[in-house]
Amino acid sequence: MSSAGSHEPRGPRRIGPPPDDPPAQATYEPPPRGRAVAFAILGLTAVQLGLALIAPRTLQQFNTTAFDARLYTYPVLMVLPPLVWWLVKRRTGGRRQMPWAGFALLMAPFLIDVTANGIDLYNTVG
Repeated sequence: MSSAGSHEPRGPRRIGPPPDDPPAQATYEPPPRGRAVAFAILGLTAVQLGLALIAPRTLQQFNTTAFDARLYTYPVLMVLPPLVWWLVKRRTGGRRQMPWAGFALLMAPFLIDVTANGIDLYNTVG
């Protein structure tokens, strides 16, 4: 019998190596919402630029606003930050997720500019 102040474990004692750790549960990480927003902004900008390219006579507002420069530079400037991030991440072996919300914020002014040209906002506001 043990005394009232002893600290002996109750129940059977385990003999042998300690038990293995339980397997880690795989956690599902949903894709970031910023990615969907960034792709939506990129897609909407590309669609508007494409429409202006297809119907230049119908959309006269694109003829006088350096549209050719916008047509080629906006998509490149929108895709460049994610591409550079991905290349650097791949080269350095980084594990951080891409900051899609930040990319969406960088892409938003291009969409705003093309949309403002599409509704002829720059020529109608004094």
